[in-house]
Amino acid sequence: MSNRTIERLLIIAISTTFFFHYLAWGQDQKAYVYEIVQTLFKKGFSQSESFTHPLILMPLLGIIILAIQLFVKLPRAILYIGIGLMSVLVAFILLAGILSLQPKMVLPPIFFIALVIVYIAFGNRKLYN
Repeated sequence: MSNRTIERLLIIAISTTFFFHYLAWGQDQKAYVYEIVQTLFKKGFSQSESFTHPLILMPLLGIIILAIQLFVKLPRAILYIGIGLMSVLVAFILLAGILSLQPKMVLPPIFFIALVIVYIAFGNRKLYN
């Protein structure tokens, strides 16, 4: 496999892992990130305050940057910014999972972080070889 193919597969894995983060709040409220994104897009842009919240806007921009990277080669710094934007929400989910002692909320962020580390290591290996 070429380096570009491996890079694309890692980006797809990071994006997929991001969408399967589990959230639980209150008594009976729980959802996965993909369900929340789906709900936001079903409501549409008529409720623009939903999209302007930083914890929604930043990961959404990160996903858009990763999606663009699949088709167009972007500078590595821009891609790292996209991953960083997604990581803000991931960090909050990890913190909430640790504080509430819910393994379903702790495991996906760990996989996400591991994939990001693998991606960064792959990028560095590719630069020096």
